[in-house]
Amino acid sequence: MKRAFSIVLLTVALAFPTGCGCDGDDDVGTDGGTKDEGTTDDGFFDVAQDAGQDATQDTGTADTGTDTGEKDGGGSDGGAGSLPWVVVAPGGRYFMTEDGKPFVPIGNQVASHFLDFESPVGWEAFIEEHLARMETYGENVLRIDLDYAPNWTNEPHEYVGIEADVGSFNNATHIDKLDRVFELARNRGVRVHVVPWITSPPMWVTWENNPYGRRWACPNDFMKAADAIQAFGDRLEWIAGRWGGTGTFFGWDLMNEAGILFCGTDGKCGGEGCTGDNDVSSLRDWILQTGARISSHETALYGRAHPRLVSWWGLDVEGDLGFLFNSAGLDATATHLYGSKYGSYMWDYSADPAKNNFNLGVLDAAIEVHQVVNRIVASRVTDRRPYIENERYFNDYTMPSFHREAEHFVSWAELASGAAGAGITWLHPEFGDGERVRVRHENLGPVRRGLSWFVDLVPPEFFMSDDDPAFDALSPDDRSRGEVAAISVRRGRHLIGWMAGRDETCILFDAVNEVRERYATTGSLDPPEEAGLAMMLWVERLLRGNGVAYSDPDYDGFVAELGKDARERKPAIVLSLIGPAFDALEADEKRTRFLGGLSANRCPVFLSPRIEFKMPAGDYLIDWVSDTEAVVVRTDPLPGGTGVLTAPAFERHLAVIVRPK
Repeated sequence: MKRAFSIVLLTVALAFPTGCGCDGDDDVGTDGGTKDEGTTDDGFFDVAQDAGQDATQDTGTADTGTDTGEKDGGGSDGGAGSLPWVVVAPGGRYFMTEDGKPFVPIGNQVASHFLDFESPVGWEAFIEEHLARMETYGENVLRIDLDYAPNWTNEPHEYVGIEADVGSFNNATHIDKLDRVFELARNRGVRVHVVPWITSPPMWVTWENNPYGRRWACPNDFMKAADAIQAFGDRLEWIAGRWGGTGTFFGWDLMNEAGILFCGTDGKCGGEGCTGDNDVSSLRDWILQTGARISSHETALYGRAHPRLVSWWGLDVEGDLGFLFNSAGLDATATHLYGSKYGSYMWDYSADPAKNNFNLGVLDAAIEVHQVVNRIVASRVTDRRPYIENERYFNDYTMPSFHREAEHFVSWAELASGAAGAGITWLHPEFGDGERVRVRHENLGPVRRGLSWFVDLVPPEFFMSDDDPAFDALSPDDRSRGEVAAISVRRGRHLIGWMAGRDETCILFDAVNEVRERYATTGSLDPPEEAGLAMMLWVERLLRGNGVAYSDPDYDGFVAELGKDARERKPAIVLSLIGPAFDALEADEKRTRFLGGLSANRCPVFLSPRIEFKMPAGDYLIDWVSDTEAVVVRTDPLPGGTGVLTAPAFERHLAVIVRPK
């Protein structure tokens, strides 16, 4: 999806090289001190930041890299095929390229150990194929950790990064591969979202193997010990010198899941004996100081700086961590929505019904995501900076059909709730298996492609507006509320929205038939038995919760028996539904009717739901858009004010664009 560019807004964008790039109204003291802290009406602190603190501090003498001329891995952005830099749009809330085009992050994540994946085509061809798929799917961001811990679940532990010793930056093999990633990404129009350090479990499991871990006892030291802060800043500056002079560099996640720096209260951070102290003040100062330093350094090198954010693990943040959404050391904000019902839906594949959350329903997960994103955008972020979910992961035992539909629901819910992107999906966190990454990527490709096409249909004025977002301008009326859900965000006279049916039996059909087909082909349960059992819990929930039309008591008893057997971990109940050769199924009337019902009732059609609307005065057009193909299926006139309109009939889900007539 190549887009035409203009250069109208370059000067405006560069006016905010170190701030959020918004309207200049950040709650920042200008007298060298910090202003009093206030609280928002939801109890979260609106913490003021000192914009001038250490902005020009000593940045050390780290080597800024070599070969900074022609290739994209260097400090120059010149040459054919260079990509425009990404900045925060002047009106805030979204990103744009420096030459004035909206930029909506849609992409995936791989740890840099994918540079060493086992692949029959070799590592470079594998990466090139991956980026080619991204281009085909319209993905524009690859999030990558610059170091990793291969086989971290097994002894002996190992660490691979850009340096063997603190400050050396001498792992030429790894650095050369990263150079090549930047070059190949540029050729495909893909930006690289840089995570300087991986801080998820591999770091604290392998802390003693990390060159920084050999010098400092805990990650906690990095926000307190002056020499550790200096060394980490030197590392960032080296990275900026090596790869930062290019528009292929999307931006920084300065500390992935930054809770590692103070550990909260669980103490799970770093080597043995590391404990957390919940030192929120030190974390706030570290973000401000580190963000200011790298922005100042990049501006000195290139006259501009890449967007900075710090990601956070969890559904939301505690009240005194509100500065994560508004720090003057950052330009954008990001969370990883684990630790929620939605997060459990992604991660928990236990067959224990007390722990299993597969019966939540993907629409329930999407609605929860909508509520969280809406709350962050509407009240947590107070200075209009963009919010993205820059990591999510569905567990490896999830069936592809379920994974694809869950990804679809969550991505669209985020975009239609005011997030600046559709989320960054972690394709595989642990295993060096290029084939599994390819299969996962191809499975999700249609979802990402539909999102990218839709973004191209949205008038640029929506993303570039100065208007604050307004939410839920579209909602089902009383008659349709039990049939469909609707999510929307409006900016001025433009709106994007998304609708989904509440009856999820079509997702059930996909899941059951997928497992049946796999068994018929391979003769084994793939995904593993635990996933099959979890799926059957989900089957029961969907059949009984969505009122599938099987009314006789005998059949209803079979459904109850099915769920009971699944909970008691009886693989036979799964096998009886998917194989071995279906002979036994034909001899069992109830099971035959079950499978026949799946075939006969493939997917419900939501017939012309009625949607209430609220728009400013004026005349509008509403485009009803297929969210899988981004094809406008119908365009209707829409008056301003309030009223009710009738949507086209649709299966599963439907997207919406409202624009001035």
